Order: sequence, then C-alpha cells, then structure tokens
Amino acid sequence: MRKSLILFIFLFFSAIHAQEYWQAIAVHSNKNQPLLQLNLSAFHQALEKGEVYIPVENEFSHYKITETSNFEDKLAEKYPKIKAYEGYDIQHPEHKIFISSSPQKISASLVKNGKILSLKKNKNGLYSEEILSLEKKFTCLTANAHFPHQLQASATASDQKLRTYRIAISANGEYTQYFGGTKEKALEAINQTLTNINALYQTELSVRFILVNNNDKIIFTKPESDPYSDASTGSKGKWLDEVQQIISLYIGEENYDLGHLFAGEGDVGQTGCIGCIGVDGEKAKAFTAASNKKPEGARFDIDFVSHEIGHQLGATHTFSHYEGFDTNFEPGSGTTIMGYAGLEGFPMDAQSHSDPYFHFISIQQMSENLKQKNVGSLLPIQNPPPRVDAGKDYTIPAGTPFKLTGEAQGSDSKNLTFAWEQADGATLRKFHFAQAYEKTGPLFRSYPPNTNNFRYFPSLPLILEQRFDDNFESLPQVTRELNFNLIVRDNEHFGQNNSDAIKIFVQKEDKAFSIISSNNFQLQPGSNFQLRWYIANTNQAPYNTKFVNILWSIDGGKSFEILAHNQPNNGRFDFRLPEGVLSEKVYFMVEAIGNIFFAVSPAYSLGYTSEKVCKKYTFNTFPMPIPDGESAAKFGPPATASLNISDKFKIKEAQVGVDVSHPYIGDLKIVLTAPNAQQIVLYNQQCTNQQVLSLEFSDFAENANCQNLKASIRPAQRLDFLRNLKAEGNWKIEFFDASKKDTGLAKNAYLNLCDFSYQKMNLDAIEDKVVQIHPNPAKDFIIFQGLENSKYHYFIYNRVGQVVKSGSNQNKQLDIHFLSPDLYYIVVQQKNQTYYFKLMKK
Repeated sequence: MRKSLILFIFLFFSAIHAQEYWQAIAVHSNKNQPLLQLNLSAFHQALEKGEVYIPVENEFSHYKITETSNFEDKLAEKYPKIKAYEGYDIQHPEHKIFISSSPQKISASLVKNGKILSLKKNKNGLYSEEILSLEKKFTCLTANAHFPHQLQASATASDQKLRTYRIAISANGEYTQYFGGTKEKALEAINQTLTNINALYQTELSVRFILVNNNDKIIFTKPESDPYSDASTGSKGKWLDEVQQIISLYIGEENYDLGHLFAGEGDVGQTGCIGCIGVDGEKAKAFTAASNKKPEGARFDIDFVSHEIGHQLGATHTFSHYEGFDTNFEPGSGTTIMGYAGLEGFPMDAQSHSDPYFHFISIQQMSENLKQKNVGSLLPIQNPPPRVDAGKDYTIPAGTPFKLTGEAQGSDSKNLTFAWEQADGATLRKFHFAQAYEKTGPLFRSYPPNTNNFRYFPSLPLILEQRFDDNFESLPQVTRELNFNLIVRDNEHFGQNNSDAIKIFVQKEDKAFSIISSNNFQLQPGSNFQLRWYIANTNQAPYNTKFVNILWSIDGGKSFEILAHNQPNNGRFDFRLPEGVLSEKVYFMVEAIGNIFFAVSPAYSLGYTSEKVCKKYTFNTFPMPIPDGESAAKFGPPATASLNISDKFKIKEAQVGVDVSHPYIGDLKIVLTAPNAQQIVLYNQQCTNQQVLSLEFSDFAENANCQNLKASIRPAQRLDFLRNLKAEGNWKIEFFDASKKDTGLAKNAYLNLCDFSYQKMNLDAIEDKVVQIHPNPAKDFIIFQGLENSKYHYFIYNRVGQVVKSGSNQNKQLDIHFLSPDLYYIVVQQKNQTYYFKLMKK
C-alpha cells in the first residue's frame, strides 16, 4: 500500500490542471502502476479545447492536440460522438499521442523515445497503462499466401510522403456482440483499434488508415444472421473469399484501398495475398479472429491485426522458420510485429508478446511495395529523412563481444531513435534459436529503437554475466559472415526512416579475445593489480589491433570510464588501484582501438568482501491436483499456489524448484508470477513421455535433455528478469494441463532467492604506498602526494574519454589552470606503476 500511496501523492502534485478530470485511486495495481478514475465529461471538454493531461509512466504529461478523425467525412458526420485526436507533448514535441474518444471511454497510444505505450480502461472503469496478458493462443496462416508480383526489400530511405489509405473493416456478429450488439458500439471499438494501428504505422512507415464511408453497412450484429461462416470453418480460410465478396458488394471496389474482417473468435489470422493493397479482387482477403474471444486491447490491435495488415502491405514473416523469403532474420519466434512472439513456446519464445515496432526488413518490404502502388492519397513531408552511416566493415575474433556504433543526421537529431538489427536469414524449415556453431542464420534478437546510436552484442547485462550462449543472443564460435543494418527513425516528422548496412567477418581463433580471470575477486584499494587478457592473435592481420584502451566500471556495469589510453595489446596491464574508491561490483574492460571488439571481466569487489546469501521459501497448499486440460491445444484452469514474502532485499539470483507427477509431463506448463506481475514461463510442454518432474530451474543450468533429465535445468524464460526486484510481496506459481483424461499432481514448489552481502574491508592493514592528488576540487594546480622524485608521464581525459593534455614531468605540482570547470580523469605512469585519479576542476 505504501508504494501506491507514494504514487498517488506524486500524481496529485504533478499536474494541478489534470485534477479537473483525473483522480488517482490509492490501490495496488499490476507493476505498481496507479489506477486512475476519469471524469469523461470534463475530459471531453478538455479535448475540445485542444489540450489534455495524460498519465505516462507514473507522471502527467501535457499534450497539445487536434481532432484527426479515423473516419471518412460522411461516416464521421453520421457518428459525431466517435472521434480521434493526434497531438504532441508540449515539453517534448517528439513525443506523440493518438487518442480515440467515445461517450463511454477513451483510449490512447503514446509514442515516446521509440516506445508505444497504451492507456486503456479496465473492467472496473479505471484507467492505467495496459499490461499484456500471458494467454495468447493465435496462429497466422499467411505463409501460404500468394504474391501478385515479386516484392523486393532495399535499403532506400522514406520518400517524404505521408500515405493515407481507405480501409474497409467488416465485423461479424460475434465481434459486434462482444461490444454490446450495436453498429455504433462496434464502430467505437474499430475506432479504438484504428487509433492504435495509426500510432504504429504512422510512426514506423509514414502511413495512416481512414475508415471508409458506409463502413457501418458491413458491420453485422447477430452471429446467426451475418453472412460469414462459423469460426470452425471460416477461420480455416473460408472467410478470405467471403470478406472480399462482402466488402466489394457493399462498399464497391473503387471506394476502398484494402479491406479486413474482424471476427469475435477463432484464434487465427490470415491474409490471402501478400502486398495486395490496391489490387481489385484481392485487397480485402484478410481477417483477424480474436484470441480467447477478446477482440480488443494491445494484444489484438498490435500483435494480431497489425501483423495481418503488415502482410497486406507487403511484409513477410521474420521469425527463424524459413518460408522461402530472405526475411527470417530473428532467432526463435522473434520479438517484432511480423514474428510470432509468445506463440511457439519453449525454447523459441524470447518474450510473451510482440514489441510494437517493425523489423527493418519489414519496413523495407512494405515501403518498396507501397512506392510501386498508385493507390491512396499522398501528402508531402517537408523535412527529408535522416542521413545514416553504419560505419565500415570489420574482422573480429570468434566468441568475442563487439559494439556497433553508427551516425545519423536529421533536421533535429534529438528526435532520432536507433536500432541495430542482424540481417542474416534462416535456412532451416523449422523454428530454431541462435546457434553459435552454425555458419548461417540469425544469432541476435532485435531490440526496440532507442536514443543510443550504439549496441553491444550480446547485450551488456549478458556480457557482465559472462553469458555468451543465450538462446536469442549468441556469439559466433565459427568462421562466418555477419550482416547488420542500422535503421534510424525520425520520430517527429511523420515517422520517416533511413538505414545503412555493414558486414562483420568472424575469424575462428584458438581462444576468444577475453580477460583472464584472477584467483582473487576481492581487491584492496591502493594495492597493485595486474589485468591480463588473451590476445587471440588480434595484434596481427587481419585484425591489426596494436593498441587497446583499458576501462573500468565502479557502478556495477552501468558506465565505463577510461583507466588508460593507447596501451599495447600485449595481454597485460599493471597499475595501482586508487585509494578511497570503494565498490561492491567492479568490471574491467579491454577495448580494441581501431576495431569493434572488446572483453569484459567477471565482477570484482573493491574494498569489500562479498558473500552470496540465499533463502528458501516454500509455496503453500500442497499437494494439489492439476485440473484437466480442455484439449491438446488449450490449457485448463491452473492449479495455483501462493506465497507471501516479507523480506525486502533485492534479488540478484533466483531458482525455482518443483515436484510434479503426471502421466505425460509434456502436457504441462508451469508459470511463476512475481509481485510486480512479471510472469516467467518455467516449463512449457517438453519431455513428452516422462512422468515425473522433480527438479530445480536455474539460469545457470543447461537446457532440458529429455532423455536424461538432470536435477537442474534452464527455465523456458530466464529468471534473471527478477534481478533487482524486491523479494517482498505475493508470489504465485501455476500448473496448467493441456490434454484431457490424464490429470497430474503438484506435490511441492519453492523459491530460492539470493542476494550478495558486502562488508567493507579493514583497510588499515594495507601497507602499500598511497598516491593522492591535492587539492581536489582544484582551480590552478594539483600536487601528486606520494609520487617518487623521478620522471612520470601523465594523461588528462575529459568525461567522454578524450585526451585534453598529456606530457611528462618531474615536478610533483601540475598546472591545470587552462582546464574548463568540469570532471576529469588523470592517469599517471611512473616506472612500472599506473595511478588513476578523478579531478573536479573549479
């Protein structure tokens, strides 16, 4: 309750004007988000005035808005209370908002720093940011669709045009009944979906959709009288011809650019013709049938409808199952919209839902297709797309992390977001995760665009954990070629983008370029330290890396600072650890100069002793039967056990143990839910013929070998998602069964949660000589206290690692009057010792 109250108070004071229509309710909400009550009448008045406050990530943002209807004129006149708005954050104009409004509710999609957030009303009438549910049974059947012509994807930029397409959306009786059974209610729901879709497509592709006049004629209110087949046959493809006929009959071929059917149930989507927008007789062959009979929300709008419309605009699938097109660039089931995120189960799902953006290859496919079509209305965009430079090609040693950095220029660079994505297509006709020892295929998942122009491969958290063989980010261990694309989005000027590509040549060596671990991971300030690394032939051709930078992180890996610049790449660096610097987690980095590869050490402690402390918590209510499943494809209700933890420490490591018996443990799915509503699938229908599942799930274990199940296996989804979460709160574990007539028994389950206990060292016993600078902060000069009376070399770096002054000296006093007031780093080398200092210049 305390956290919710803090959020309540924060929201209360964050925007006084927002209190005219928003009221924070001090109750717990998933992910600790506040639930808000909305005075619709007052909010509609604010909409008419053109300015509104919207809660975004636990604070109110002030938006300037204008009405931008999703309906053509005659349809808008017929239903004047159904409206849509677009706008921007007054303080951050690059942050956009798309609002749908009706007499009963509003919804909003907010585009911020490359993310799309959704605000919606829940069943209790309260508003919060939407949290995607775990249940997600859905299948796209579009793999068998035909192409009217060969679609090409090329790295061309946006063409400075905002495209608007007339879309006809038919609704069957089940869809309309879900929303109340009237055409107006169905149109309100379609308007909400179009708002979310327009937020996505306008941001990603400079495309928006407008609902055609007479669209209410193709909304049907009763399942028994609508012209569509039942879901049992329609969802298998029959709806494709039916919706084409219905839309062409009631709307007319010349009056729409693409068509789509929304069905209230069916758990499936399909497009009959890829890229057929504007093609008479083909352009309406598409449908989306709701998953779990819920045709609304971000899951329906983004994961399903936007996916099928993507096919209609020319995009093919991006997951790892090869389908004959060179676009299967994502490991496993993928994470972008044209993948199958969350739909393939273990071990192919990196996450449970799609991120709301398209892979660069999808954008290129759709862009090239739309440029070839004489369809829709085009509005010129004044500003040109950004100019992008991904850099030059490199050769790196196998098994070695690397960092890609690009450059981009736009009309306003603060509005640009970057995404580095791999462009190596899968060749296997089956789903597969990243395979380090294969010479083809994708190794690295896609991540949402952000404001950083660089990306670590694999991601920095995995590097810090020394995990280089993750299912979705794996370093190549063989000689091969890697292709990458940097796509840059201009988030202010109607979603324009541009991209550039590079190649990375990977060379297999005896060992990776890597730091050699020390026997002692507890370091003393002021003591001598030798950092050693494997060179892996990188000082020779084809790498020719003669020099490296030495960096370290004293904030747990959040940032790295220069220790020494331009050091020989000889595998050794000796220096003295600075006095007075204490850190529970220190990492060292050796970074190639003139190349992109680097190595990071395991974690050290500096001035601390550390000890891993774990505590075991047992779930209650065991033993308990697992309810029977409904079918092989549909889980029954779960057997649920709960656990309340009062300890408040932050989790650094977690394991989960279970003891289950079942005739076929391959029928089971086991899901852990944390206090913040984070759901982690531990086990998902593997090991079909086993009858006992008595083991522990650990990120540090191997994937399950069903022929020889060990006492510890890797979970379907990583438990390190719990890292830094407080243990305190209500935990839940659920056991699902997917088949009839063979129930099981959950006998036990436990959590093992670990933290690290750090104790400061007794530093009084350190006898090593201490070198310090004085004064600090300083204005005109500094004195090196403790240096020998002999020649030394010094380097002064600014906060971004650039050398601003270097030289040699024998006088312990050093002139610094010429430096501008700021933070600097000084490296002093005397004989065989290196000393590191921070200096604040006044």
